[in-house]
Amino acid sequence: MIGGHLVRISLLLFLFLSLTLSFASAAPDQDYNSHPWGVYLEPFVLYADSGGALVGVQYNYYEEAGWTPNTLQPVDPWTYFVFYINQTGAYYVDFMAFSGCEFPPFAFYHGWLYLFLLTSTNTSFPMRDSVVSNTLTVIRYRDGAIQKLGEVPWWIGGLNVSMPYFLITKPGPNGGERFLYKIDDSVKLVATGENLTLKRKYNATYYLPLFWKYTFINKECLVPKSVGDHVWLWPSHYRLPLREVNDTLKPMDLSCALFFNDGLLIVPSGVSLGFANGSMWIGKNYWNIVLQPGKGLPPRPLNVSLYFYKNGVWKELPLLQVSEKGIVVLAPPLKYTETIPEEWYRTPEGKFVLLLLAIWALMLLGWGFRSLR
Repeated sequence: MIGGHLVRISLLLFLFLSLTLSFASAAPDQDYNSHPWGVYLEPFVLYADSGGALVGVQYNYYEEAGWTPNTLQPVDPWTYFVFYINQTGAYYVDFMAFSGCEFPPFAFYHGWLYLFLLTSTNTSFPMRDSVVSNTLTVIRYRDGAIQKLGEVPWWIGGLNVSMPYFLITKPGPNGGERFLYKIDDSVKLVATGENLTLKRKYNATYYLPLFWKYTFINKECLVPKSVGDHVWLWPSHYRLPLREVNDTLKPMDLSCALFFNDGLLIVPSGVSLGFANGSMWIGKNYWNIVLQPGKGLPPRPLNVSLYFYKNGVWKELPLLQVSEKGIVVLAPPLKYTETIPEEWYRTPEGKFVLLLLAIWALMLLGWGFRSLR
């Protein structure tokens, strides 16, 4: 009797251990396949001039909300990929991790656009859920020249910019410790303490909502309008054949364009992607991703790209690729500018022009005095 019980108990223990080991060995794959997740990616132009353009891709990570079945909601807002575009192609600058800042901080100073990118040393690819920022990277851009000035430690919650200085606060007792930096051709720590302040805040422009779809920092978007068998980019003379547009961008009416290198840089609309149980769903909705049963597609890599259009020729500028494994960057890393271009008035040609203007002004003054006599 006792022997029979022992045999049954041994069999039950053997089955339990076998099932436990099988579940444990299969857990990573099952969790990976059954855990629904998604992303929303929307390209936008941050700043553009005759030399190039700084472009971002808004990145939001989505998971199940819990109270709505088959629906994914954003959980990691305010994160961005940053790229640089010029006539040779697209280049990867950095990833702005979660920082609590809704927009990348920026400031204009002495003809340069300064970007304060709140990055992370833990960024890796393929990426799914984003990381938290722990580094502040300062770059500047002007007329095709882009420089990386330095990196400093960063803690969420404290950044004040008043060029050429910025102040970072490390949370702690009595308001925390503060670090004052100065920007010239690099980033230098000039003071630390608990009572440091920046009184002037007119350069603190990181609260400005600069990502309005049809207005950038310094330019306005050309708005597509369907006219017969063409798409008119208003206000401009460009009329693109509707057939070409439909084959390249869908939908065109949610994208925008700007003049770029004697052509057009076309920025598509955002795209949402959901992944679950070996299927994917593609949409355009920012607020949620609905995983409709029976309407999923076989998972495949999908590119997020910009397009350069000139003389009837389309050129794709791949930025990112999304798959069920996560996001990878397709654009090569940017090689920063080492030498700073001189202001035009400092060049020999500029000095000559200024000299001629000065002589001309003196001649006008002399003529004016003679006419008064």
